[in-house]
This record gives sequence, C-alpha cells and structure tokens, in this order.
Amino acid sequence: MKYIIISLTGMIIAYISWSLSVELTIFSSLLFFAYFYINQRSYLFTLVSSYYLFASRGLLIGTQNYYDDLYTALLIWLSASLLSTFIWVTVWSSLEKKRLFLFPIMLTLLIVPPIGFISWVNPLISSAIAFPKLGFIGITLYLATIYLITIALKRQKKYIKLTTILSILAITVLNFNQEPSQEGSTNLHPINSNLTYKNQAIDFIGDHRRQKKLLAIANKSKYRNLLFHENALGAFTQNNMMIWERLDSNKTILAGAYIYKGVGGYDNVLIELNNRSSKTIYKQRVPVPISMWKPWVEQGARAYPFQNPTVEYRQSRVGVFICYEQLLTYIYLHTMFYEPQYIIGISNLWWVEDESIGEIQKRSLELWGKLFKKTVIYSENI
Repeated sequence: MKYIIISLTGMIIAYISWSLSVELTIFSSLLFFAYFYINQRSYLFTLVSSYYLFASRGLLIGTQNYYDDLYTALLIWLSASLLSTFIWVTVWSSLEKKRLFLFPIMLTLLIVPPIGFISWVNPLISSAIAFPKLGFIGITLYLATIYLITIALKRQKKYIKLTTILSILAITVLNFNQEPSQEGSTNLHPINSNLTYKNQAIDFIGDHRRQKKLLAIANKSKYRNLLFHENALGAFTQNNMMIWERLDSNKTILAGAYIYKGVGGYDNVLIELNNRSSKTIYKQRVPVPISMWKPWVEQGARAYPFQNPTVEYRQSRVGVFICYEQLLTYIYLHTMFYEPQYIIGISNLWWVEDESIGEIQKRSLELWGKLFKKTVIYSENI
C-alpha cells in the first residue's frame, strides 16, 4: 500500500509540475527534497520512476503512433525513464549527511552526456520561478536554498518538513510574475501550422507542396522576417531554390529542413533563405536518440552535441533549439554559457497525439528564457 501511495505521489508531482500553469513547475522541486528526506532506496525509486514515467507519457503515445509498434514504444519510454531514475537511486546513500555531498554529483550526471542526452523534466528548471532573470546565479541561489531548507528542517518531524516546504513553494508561486512577450523586439515573426507528413519516409512530392504553401504564407504576411517549424522545407536541396525565387525580395525566411549526406545520413538543420540564396545556419546538436540519431549505423540524423551553441543571424547571437533539444538541460546550459541575445525554438509534432510533449517543450523554452532573461520565439507544426 505504501508503494502505491508513493507512486501516486510521483505522478501527482509530475502532473502539477508539467500539465498545469507554468509557475506550478516549481513543485517539481519536491523531488530534490525527496532525495534528501526519503530514507529507503526503494521508496526513492518508486517516487522518481513514477514522476518520469508519467511526465513522459506522451513519448509512449507518440512513439507508438510514429512506429505503429507498441513494443518499440514501451521499450523507448521505459528505457528513458528508468535510466534517469537509475542515476537518482545509485547516487544516493542511507546516510543523511552523505546525501548532501552526493547531491551535486547526482545532478551533474543527470545533466551532462550521456545521460544528459535522454534525461528531461529536470526539476532544476524550477530555478527560473524562484530566481527569474538571474541566470547561472539564479541556479546557484536555487540550489543553495534547497540546501538551507534541508539543513534547517533536518531535525523536524515529517509533517513539519512537508508543510514548510509546500508553504515555501506556494509563496514562490504567488510571487512569480509573468511578463508580456517581447517577441516584437527581435523583428522575427513565428508561423505555426498544421501540415501533414508521412511516417519515416522521404516525401519529395509532399515537400514540394508544403514549400509552395509556406511560400504563399510568407508572401501574404505583413512581416519581413519569418520563422517556420522544424522540417518545414523537408529534404532540402539547391533545386528547391526555384520555388523560393518567387519570395518577395524584401523578405527572409528561417525554416527547418533535412540535408542528406552520404548513404542515408542527414543533418536536421535550420536554414536561412531569401529569393536569391540559402544557407544552413544551425545543425541540430542532439536529435532524438534511436528514432533519429543512430550512431551505430550510417543511416539516421547526425549529431553535433558540442558544436554551434549559438549562431549569427542579422548581427545577433541567437540560441537555436530544434524539437527534442528543447527538453534537455545540457543543451540550454551549453547555449546560455555563450550569452545569446534571444532564443529560437522550432518543432514538428505531427506524430504526437498526446499534447504533453509539446507543452513540456514550450514550457521549458519559456522558463529557460525567463531564467536568463531572453526573448523566446517559437514555431511549431502540430
């Protein structure tokens, strides 16, 4: 019975943190406190695994839809969640004092590669709610607060600890101020769409039709600089430029595309184009492991995990996050270290039936932007 209650608690924390309002993401901090206060490894495993499995439920639904194979979907969903949980329960000690020293190690292992390539819904993003606009200092203050609360409540009874922690989280939520979007300051306008794609197939005819639709949207738009979603251009070659020669001469497009290289390998990229030329300005650092990124074979998306943390666009340093990258703490920290002036996110979520993945992606972008005081521009296809 106790394990059922703990499992339900993990799911409730995941639901409150990632399915309700943005400021309630602060409640994911309860996992960090659980790391310090839970006194049995099996209890911690039950709580954390339930949190990850429920938060990533959209991965199970979407992967099944993408592959049309329940067993593959289950394998990917369980593997991603349990590998993250493994870090929590392995870097843990039954000795309370030792946990204080192990906690930074556990957090680091969750963030850096290789686990950092698959571990998402990291409670560290709560620092954006507790200490917005303070960047790396905000992360440091957030972790210091976790430690201070833990040490201060060390000898208190369980119900006093829980009441105090929940009260602090509630006060933080009430003091969290949402700011109006600053999108206009970048002069880049995002376009959301609802275009159809095929499962796991190169679709040149479909790519051609979609590009003609996007061209029409671009020419009708009153904005001069437009952002289109991930893979908006499909498998892009220089031959596609014949379509975009009809783009208004005063307009510039940023759009996602695939650039094929060699036998079956490709780059998932962001392209800048006008009616005269095109160029790749960003290559995805971490494509989705297994379904896109397959380092053991030549086919699949190439990864550039330690390259292009920022790109240059119209004399501005910009951080770019393509779909899956929007979930990964490592990618955000990699980019923010180079101090972009604003950040761009693009996604293509045609395969996702459950909305939770898209919501987590957008929420992560918004919170990381708020933490580092960056304007966020986001375009998606759903």
